[in-house]
Amino acid sequence: MNIDFAVFQFINQFAGKLHGVDQIAVYYSEYGPLLFGAIVLIIWFADRSRQTNARQAVLLAIASVGVALLLNQIIGQLYFRPRPFADHPVTLLLAKSADPSFPSDHATGSFALALSMLLFYRRRVGYFMIVLAALLGLSRIYVGTHYPLDILGGNLTAALGVFMMLGLQRRLMPLLHWIVQKVNLMEAKLLKKSI
Repeated sequence: MNIDFAVFQFINQFAGKLHGVDQIAVYYSEYGPLLFGAIVLIIWFADRSRQTNARQAVLLAIASVGVALLLNQIIGQLYFRPRPFADHPVTLLLAKSADPSFPSDHATGSFALALSMLLFYRRRVGYFMIVLAALLGLSRIYVGTHYPLDILGGNLTAALGVFMMLGLQRRLMPLLHWIVQKVNLMEAKLLKKSI
């Protein structure tokens, strides 16, 4: 038995035994990405003190997620790893999925947003989101849909996406600044019309 499956079994063995924990894990595993989206929207709209910087950070984060998820698609075409339930008896708390197990898109998206907020926005927000991303990855193992290496692989593709954007950040700043200014003007016009 390999370490990846041993860790999976250790975490998944608790599934189906505590109804309350199961419900939380299922809910967070399915809807956790919406929490990350909500945090990013709050940063976009609420941070008036650093609005331009906050919005540029959000745009870089979204681009990072896009690049990382594109990497996942490429990896999934080159290497198809079946889900844990396809090869082993597991306690599965979610509907079966036919897409590749490696790397985890949930882990990729959440970790890319978290790491982006750490590097492009505020460290405190980034660290908080990294904890949320780790919990999301843990929940995906708990509910029986991913192995630990799927989560780690998702985190690595997320990091690649973020570091690619970090490398391009200086070149992208004029474009990001222009986009933010255009959005700010549109918002101002909409607010003026609604008053």
